[in-house]
Amino acid sequence: MTYEQLVTQLAAHPDDRAAHSVFADWLLERGDVRGEALALELSGGGSKLRALQQKHAREWLGPAFEHVELPRCAFYGPFPTKLSFKRGAPISDVPATVRHLAGDWRQLPAVAPRRFDVLEVLVGLGMAFSDFRALADELDEVAKVKAKRLLLVLDTFAGAEAAQFLAMGFLRSGLAEQDSVTFVVRDGSMDAAVAWLHQAGSWGSGDRWGAEWQGAIVTASRDRRGHFTQLEVDLSFDDERAIAARAASAALVLSQLRRMNPSRLDVRVADGQRFARRLSETFKAPLRFLPGVGKVRVCRTTKK
Repeated sequence: MTYEQLVTQLAAHPDDRAAHSVFADWLLERGDVRGEALALELSGGGSKLRALQQKHAREWLGPAFEHVELPRCAFYGPFPTKLSFKRGAPISDVPATVRHLAGDWRQLPAVAPRRFDVLEVLVGLGMAFSDFRALADELDEVAKVKAKRLLLVLDTFAGAEAAQFLAMGFLRSGLAEQDSVTFVVRDGSMDAAVAWLHQAGSWGSGDRWGAEWQGAIVTASRDRRGHFTQLEVDLSFDDERAIAARAASAALVLSQLRRMNPSRLDVRVADGQRFARRLSETFKAPLRFLPGVGKVRVCRTTKK
């Protein structure tokens, strides 16, 4: 098999470690440093792998290196799995191994149609907040790039008005055909996350409508009748020091969602992570504003 065929095979079977090991040996036999990086990845990574990735990032990323935010990119051995392009940067020739792509909304239409695990769209709101049809037309151009999960990020401070405007444009665009969407408030107020979540009931096609604020992800999903009454807070992160702060941020958002009339609240934590009493107490406060939720249900999942 050729190098290109082996890369395609790796991309198509990301969990086949036995095949990846064979590929690593194939590269090492040819004196290719990428074989060492892949072998290190398979053995657990560590500082040596990170050093190789930093040293060879320009070579392994090629022309894309000049256009990405390297700290926000991710690799599997020598192969990029997440590329985060700078605002306005051109996007082309995305490697087959990339499963998470982030880029400017006006550059993403240049990407060859394919399906990613995560598509992160950086949206610029240079237009008047009344012209949501123009926003929908812009988002339509991105709709050919499919993803299991869609993230929308504003390139400016996000308040409630901006969040509502983004929701109106999104709901009228082809992007609304995605199954899962999360509005990421990188620079903005809690009101933006709350305003976005309150738009869930207007979404006709998807199943999971979420907002991220200060690292806290609150998602609404449909009940058996198709209404967005089931809420979930995701705390399944590797950095346990950040969990308490994220839980507090999520509780603040939840306390403003009474109008959604939720009937259920799940808190997702990682396997092996202790759901301390103080975390439980954090989520008791917003329950006073959510009378339809009887108790908090703790769910276990794999760490991110």
